[in-house]
Amino acid sequence: MNLNIKTDYNIYTNNNTKASILLNLKAKKMNDDDKSDIGIILVADKSGSMYGNKFELLKEAINKIIVNLSTNDIFGLVTFDNIVNKDFSTDFMNDENKLKIKNIVEKLEVGATTNLSGGLFNAIEQINNYKKLNKEDTRSWNILLLTDGIANEGIVNPVVLGNQINKLIDSNPLISNISIYTFGLGIDHNSDLLKNISNSTNSNYYYLENKDMIATAFGDCLGGLLSVVVQNLEINLESFKNYNIEKIYTNYKIKDNKIYIGDLYSEEEKNIIIDISCNNIDTENILIDNCIKLNLKYIDLIDTTIINSTINSTINRDSTINSTINRDSTIQKVILNNDVLIQKCRLKAINIMNTMMSLNLIELEKIIKDFKTTLEDHDLIDDIYCKDLLNKMNNYLEKSKVDKTSALHTLRSNVQQVCIERAATSDISTPTIFSTGRKNNLAKAFSNN
Repeated sequence: MNLNIKTDYNIYTNNNTKASILLNLKAKKMNDDDKSDIGIILVADKSGSMYGNKFELLKEAINKIIVNLSTNDIFGLVTFDNIVNKDFSTDFMNDENKLKIKNIVEKLEVGATTNLSGGLFNAIEQINNYKKLNKEDTRSWNILLLTDGIANEGIVNPVVLGNQINKLIDSNPLISNISIYTFGLGIDHNSDLLKNISNSTNSNYYYLENKDMIATAFGDCLGGLLSVVVQNLEINLESFKNYNIEKIYTNYKIKDNKIYIGDLYSEEEKNIIIDISCNNIDTENILIDNCIKLNLKYIDLIDTTIINSTINSTINRDSTINSTINRDSTIQKVILNNDVLIQKCRLKAINIMNTMMSLNLIELEKIIKDFKTTLEDHDLIDDIYCKDLLNKMNNYLEKSKVDKTSALHTLRSNVQQVCIERAATSDISTPTIFSTGRKNNLAKAFSNN
C-alpha cells in the first residue's frame, strides 16, 4: 500500500496558523489470477412481496455467487420472512456443498412478513461462532443483505438497529472487522434503514431500481470482496510539539485519534483530511518541521506480511510569509495544492447532498449552481472527480422531478459512495470514479451471464 501525504499549501507562516493535511492511501494491484479468501453469509428476504421474477432472480444471483467462490471460501445462507431460517450453515465451498446450496435455493419459497433484523443478527451470530472456533483464520467476513420491502417485525427503527449493530461489533473484537452490504430492491424499501445498517460497518448500500440490476450489483460487490489486498488497516495519529490535531475528516471510525479503516480492495484509494493548528515558531529560518506522526498497522495480503510502520508528516514554515496569508493570494511563493482542494470539494459535496434531501426544487437548483460556481472559481469544473460529484447532484435534481422516493434512494447510495470512496454500481452502464478493474470485470460477467 502506498501513502502519499500533502499539505493544502506548500509553505506556511512561522506565526500561529492553520493547515490541512491530506493522507492519500492507494492499495496495490492484485494479479488477475489471484483472489483473497473470504467468508460470506447471504441474508435474503423471502417475504410475500418477493414473489415472482424478483425471487427467481435472487436465486439466480445466489447461484452466480457460489460459482465464483473457491474451495477456500466459506458461505452461509439465511432467509427470513416473519421466521428466520438458517438454510445453510457456514462451510467451505467445495463441489459437494455448492450442489447442496443449489438444491436448497431451488426449493426456496416466499413466505409472510419481514423480520429483517432477525435475519441480520442470525448471520452476525454465525460469524461470531465461527471466529470463536477458528481464531487463527484471518479471512474477511461479509454479510450481504437483500430486501425489497420495509421491515415490519423485530427492530424496525433505522437508528435503533444501526446503534444495536455498532454495540455488538464494538463489544466483541471477534466481529470487529465484519462488513455488512445492503441491497434495496424496488421503490418501497426503507433506504434510510439499509443505509444505516451498511454505514455501521463502512460498507455499501446498493439501490436496485429494478430487478434487472440485482446480478450486476452482486457482481460489483463480489468483485471487491474477492480482491481484498489490505486487511485491518488502522492509522494512529500523534501530533508533534507546536502542532495540534483539530479535526479528522473521514467516515471511518475514530477513537483517540486512531482511524479504523479495515479492508482495501485492489487499486482502491482512500483520502483523509486532517486539520491542524500550528503554533508560533520563534525563528527566522525556513523550516521543514515534523507536525504529525502516523503509525500504520495492517495485513498486506499480497506479500502476506504484517506491516507496522511509522511515517512523519512535515510542514514548511517560513518567517517571510505574512501571518495573514490571503488564501486567494497571487503571491507566487504560496501555492495551493489542487489534490487537497479536490478532497475538500468532496467533503463539501457530502454536506450538500445530505442537505439536498430536505430541499425543494428551487432550493436544489440554487445549491447545485453555487457548488458549480465553487468548482469554476477554483478551475476544477473539468476535473473528473469534481464532475462526478456535480453529476450526482444533478442526477438527484432530475430524478426528483419525476419520482422523489426513487431519487432519495439513489442519493442515499451516492452519499455513501462519496463518504467511503467505494463504488456501489448497480448499473454497469454508469461506472463511477470509485470503481476498480476487478469490480467492473465481475459486474460485467454477472450482467452478461
